[in-house]
Amino acid sequence: MVVPARLLLILAVILPMIGGPAMAQAPDRLWADCQAEDNPEGQIRACGAIIARGARETVANRAIAFRFRGIAHRARGNLGAALADHNQAIRLNPDYGVAYNDRGVVHRNLGNLPAALADYNAALRLMPRDSIALRNRAVVHAAMRNFPAALADLNEAVRLNSRYATAYSERGGVHRSLRNLDAALADGNISVELAPSDPDMYNERALTLSERGEHAAALADFDAAIRLDPGQATYYHNRGLTHRDRGDLAAARADLIRASDLGPADMRAELRAIIRQLEVQMNAAVSTKSRPQVAQAAQAA
Repeated sequence: MVVPARLLLILAVILPMIGGPAMAQAPDRLWADCQAEDNPEGQIRACGAIIARGARETVANRAIAFRFRGIAHRARGNLGAALADHNQAIRLNPDYGVAYNDRGVVHRNLGNLPAALADYNAALRLMPRDSIALRNRAVVHAAMRNFPAALADLNEAVRLNSRYATAYSERGGVHRSLRNLDAALADGNISVELAPSDPDMYNERALTLSERGEHAAALADFDAAIRLDPGQATYYHNRGLTHRDRGDLAAARADLIRASDLGPADMRAELRAIIRQLEVQMNAAVSTKSRPQVAQAAQAA
């Protein structure tokens, strides 16, 4: 069949518009990869490609790309690069509430609590009903020992989102710090019910149970946390201290050694000191047990 010249001309104009999948879909693929938080390296590449377009992207879009690249840098432990990207996102869009929240997380991880608090305040001025920002600000309040402020933020977070397991868990920790162990346990129970596959929920409830003197129940929760995430040094550390409080020094030593193997370098010095104390206690217990036998042998002689 001979295609009329007029039709060929029309197709030549239309096909690049509807039949150029590489041109039409490439930006979508880049945006999908830029926001794929399960692949930080891919995120960094894709967001960087979007940022490199410069003025071909809107200012708002560039701010979004900087924000997601900052999240990826944080996931890889590069907090300096994360902070720089979040700064850029906020410079491009000063009303970008979630970027303040993300930068607050970086400041908190860097140990700069006043800067984190300022960013969470900014985020909540822009997003006053954001339960995540409320929970994050509560964590900083608690770290700064302002437990009433932390409790107020967490109360509001669970009011806004009654299924926010992490907020219940964090509120349980605040109640525990205030020595309100019944309320702490109630929140711990809710958090485990809402998120039964999250090991942090069991770990937090176990800390409350341990402080209540319910060591067997605490150990069961620590066991559950370790089953769900066997590579988390904190869980072995906490279980080890509970074993110590129960008087099971050998089990405590084993857990603390495991925590030292898994944990960061700044955690090891503290753990080594505790392990040495346990070994001194264990050796003293062995010596005490052997003394009656020595005395009996001497009398027999």
